[in-house]
Amino acid sequence: MDDKVDILIVDDLPENLVAMEAMLEDEQLVIHKALSGNEALGLMLERSFAVVVLDVQMPVMDGFETAKLMRTNERTKDVPVIFVTAIDKEKQHIQKGYASGAVDYLFKPIEPVILKSKIRIFCELYRRKKIIEEQLCTIQDKNRELEQFAYMAAHDLREPLRAVTLYLELFAKRYRGQLDDKADSFIHYAVDGAKRMDKLIKGLLHYSRVAVADASFTSVDTSKVFEEAVSNLDVAIRESGAVVTREELPTLTGDHTLLVQLFQNLLSNAVKFGQSGTAPEVRVSAAKKQKEWVFSVSDNGIGIDPKYFDRIFAMFQRLNTRDEYPGSGIGLALCNRIAERHHGRLWVESVPGKGTTFYFTLAEGDKK
Repeated sequence: MDDKVDILIVDDLPENLVAMEAMLEDEQLVIHKALSGNEALGLMLERSFAVVVLDVQMPVMDGFETAKLMRTNERTKDVPVIFVTAIDKEKQHIQKGYASGAVDYLFKPIEPVILKSKIRIFCELYRRKKIIEEQLCTIQDKNRELEQFAYMAAHDLREPLRAVTLYLELFAKRYRGQLDDKADSFIHYAVDGAKRMDKLIKGLLHYSRVAVADASFTSVDTSKVFEEAVSNLDVAIRESGAVVTREELPTLTGDHTLLVQLFQNLLSNAVKFGQSGTAPEVRVSAAKKQKEWVFSVSDNGIGIDPKYFDRIFAMFQRLNTRDEYPGSGIGLALCNRIAERHHGRLWVESVPGKGTTFYFTLAEGDKK
C-alpha cells in the first residue's frame, strides 16, 4: 500500500494556502488546495482525504456550512475536519464548530508544530483504517470462496449419497430376516445414518445457497410471507394442535423466497419445541423502530436456558437429542444468515419452561 496520504486545505485567500502548504510540507503528504467550500466538496467527491483543514471565514459558503454538507454525503461524512480561524474565539462559535462535525478548532496564527502533530495523527489513523479495510476485503473474498466450495461440495455429495442410501434400502428390503438379528440392526443403522447425512448435506446446501446465490430484492408483503410459511407447515401444525396467529405485518424490501424460509424455520421450531400436554401457541408481530422493522416470533414452548443463547445459532448445534426433537441443527444458523443477508440481525429471549421469543430485524429501504 502507498504510504502517501492525501489531505485537503481550504481557504479563500491564496496566500494563506501557500503558507499552510509550506508549513505542512512532508514527503508522506499529498497536499490538495481549495479556494472555496464548493471547490472543496467537489474534490472530496473525487478522492479520499485523511483530514481536511478548513477555514471558517469564507464568502458564499463558510466553513461551518461546508462541514455540515460533508456530513450529509456517505463518501465524506467521516472525514475529520480541523477548523482554522483568526476570529470567533467566543465559546458559542467554538461550540458551533464542533456541532458542525469538527474534530479540532485552531486559531491563527497557527503554531506549525501543533498543526503538523495533529495532521500526523489523523494520517496515521487513516493508514491503519486502510490496512484494516484491505484485510477485511481479503477475509470477505476468502469467505466467499469457502462458501462457494461448501455449496459445490454439498451439491456434489448428494448424488453418490443417494446411490448409497438406495442400495442400502434395497439390501435391507431384500435380505431382511435372512440374516441374523445383529445384521438387520446394522443395516438399519446404516440406512438411518445415510438418511441423516443426506438431511445434513441438504441443510448445508440451503445454508450455502443463501450466501452464493443472487438475492432478488423486491417489495414483499410479509403477511403473505407468513401465510405461505404457515401453509408449508400445515401438516405439522395440525398434528401438534398448534394455534399460529399474527398481528398486522408490513410490506418492505426483501427476497420473498428467503423470507419464507426465515419465517418457516422460526415457526417450525416454535411448533416443534412445545411443552408436553400443551398445544403450541405461536404469535408473530412486527413493530417499526426508526428505519427498520423488528419482528418477533413468540411461543409457549419448553424455552431455552440463556447460557445456550449463543450456541443455538451455530451450525449443527443441538440442545436436545435427535429422538426428542428431530432436525439437522442448521435451521437457526440459516435464519441468522438470511437476516444478515437483509442487513438485519437475529436474537432470542427465553425462560426455560415459559416459552421463547425470537426477534429479527428487516430494514424498510432498498437492499440492492
